[in-house]
Amino acid sequence: MASHKKAEKLYREFNGKEPEEIIEIEGVNFPELVHIGKAESIAYLSEKEGKPIFYKHEFGEDSGELPDFYTNPEGDTLIIHGGHFRIEKRAGDKVAWLID
Repeated sequence: MASHKKAEKLYREFNGKEPEEIIEIEGVNFPELVHIGKAESIAYLSEKEGKPIFYKHEFGEDSGELPDFYTNPEGDTLIIHGGHFRIEKRAGDKVAWLID
C-alpha cells in the first residue's frame, strides 16, 4: 500500500480537518486522455473549518491562462490540468485555497 502522507497533508491544508479516508484507485494511471476543451471555471461544495461552503472559481482571471479539460477513455474520470491555478496556504490562514 502506498504512503498517503502527501495527500493527507493537502487535504488537511485545504479543508482544515483530518481526512475521513484517502482512496487509491487500482489500475488508474491515465496512459490516454481525451481532450474535451478548456476549463473556464469550477464550482464545488467544500467543508472549510467545519462548515460546508459553495465555491466557484473563474480560471484565468489574473493570468489569462485557461487549463485544459480531459477525461479518460471510459469517460468516468474528469481531469483539469495546466493553466495557472494552484492550491496554496496563505500567511495567517488556517486552510489552503484554490487560487489563480
